[in-house]
Amino acid sequence: MTLASLAHEPSDDEKILTIGAVCASLKEDFPSISISKLRYLEDQKLINPKRTPGGYRLYSPRDVERLRTILRLQRDEFLPLRVIRQELAAGGDLVLGANDDRKPATGAVRRASMMASRAVRCSSDKMPVAGRARENTT
Repeated sequence: MTLASLAHEPSDDEKILTIGAVCASLKEDFPSISISKLRYLEDQKLINPKRTPGGYRLYSPRDVERLRTILRLQRDEFLPLRVIRQELAAGGDLVLGANDDRKPATGAVRRASMMASRAVRCSSDKMPVAGRARENTT
């Protein structure tokens, strides 16, 4: 990345945001989001915002949409960051639309999603039911 690439004037369509502004814009959909979580997602190689010469992060609208996708997959599909990173790197169709207008996942995302839903079903089968005595396994 060169200083020239950072120096171009963003158009009205390309609004550049600081980390605090991104955090505030995501807060409504993801109340537990924090600046430290955004930094963590960057450390995990899931997002790569541009930097000013002074080191400040600058997020494009595309970066913010990628963050929304990552956070939705993590929250709604229970996908681990490792799977999300692999699919994003492979160019998987992880783009989720706004307002639950979702595109189907493929590859590792679909497999991980199915495994997560199976794990939830299996663990709920083993939970004791109120009023039923537990079996003594010792």
